[in-house]
Amino acid sequence: MAELTAVFDDSIMDITTTMINNGYSRAFEREADHAAVEILKRVGYDPNVLIGLLKIMDKRLKPGGLDFAKTHPDPEDRIKDVRKAIDDYKPDVTSSQVRQNRYRAALVP
Repeated sequence: MAELTAVFDDSIMDITTTMINNGYSRAFEREADHAAVEILKRVGYDPNVLIGLLKIMDKRLKPGGLDFAKTHPDPEDRIKDVRKAIDDYKPDVTSSQVRQNRYRAALVP
């Protein structure tokens, strides 16, 4: 394990530095948000939940802080962009029903 850790040590440091200290570009964040919207739609979940998450982030993050806010775009800007990506989404009732049936089946021993 020590050898494996040593092999990847520099890569892990680069990733950590990028995520915590430098953050990703606004374009990467937008791309990630749009990908999340598409994935949520594809698997049958309402992508509006992403807006709810961003609203929570907006309440909890302090502008200029040393946390997530330091390296990420303002949640309000992301919400506007995500709303555009969601556009005229209409939930797929079939997918929702399939998920509910799968959930119920998992509850029954």
